[in-house]
Amino acid sequence: MDDVDNAAGKANKEKGERPKTKTKAVWLITTNHGESLFGCPECYLVEYSNTDLIEKHLLKSHNINTKICDICGEGFKYKSYLDRHKIGHNPEMPFVCSKCGKAFKRKSNLNKHLAIHSGEKTHICQECGKAFIHKGKLNQHLVIHSGEKTHICQECGKAFYQKSNLNQHLAIHSGEKTHICQECGKAFIHKGKLNRHLVIHSGEKPHICQECGKAFNYKCNLNQHLRTKHSSTN
Repeated sequence: MDDVDNAAGKANKEKGERPKTKTKAVWLITTNHGESLFGCPECYLVEYSNTDLIEKHLLKSHNINTKICDICGEGFKYKSYLDRHKIGHNPEMPFVCSKCGKAFKRKSNLNKHLAIHSGEKTHICQECGKAFIHKGKLNQHLVIHSGEKTHICQECGKAFYQKSNLNQHLAIHSGEKTHICQECGKAFIHKGKLNRHLVIHSGEKPHICQECGKAFNYKCNLNQHLRTKHSSTN
């Protein structure tokens, strides 16, 4: 940072100049070697070589949504949310979730979807007490209590309660990676693996150690932490 033209940077801040970049909020300075660096307009840090990095900084440090809809101007945290939102501008998909931007043809489908964000589990299994957000998931679960595994893999003979589980299993044999991360392009065989991967981009650490307060992306990392750091306290 010794080579940064601080005078130019200061002038940019004072004049309020903003270059036309993918992220309109950033400001730009040039080093003595001709290198362009992007700065944060909130805290005036100048340490980013491209707009992707400054976007991540704006989201993580200042909670500023940088994925902007060019139709209505609404901002979103992730590109996947923006892509979903844009579908809502299609007159055939008028019902849009205000939480994540996903669009639906019918209001009833939107209402079902909203239960995901509320987390309320109103459908209870009478056999074991397990609760579900959607009735369809409860119906799938009830097959477990019947004991019947009617969906058989023709490749290896493994049996499953539900066809969806068989379909997931078949991907192992085909090796096809159909679940793709919209942030970085990495592909996965199973959707569950993609969901685990997305935590990396969101930066969320929902699993918190009750002993010391340290937070983790994944529960398995928290469990390992508990075994190695707090096993003597249990």
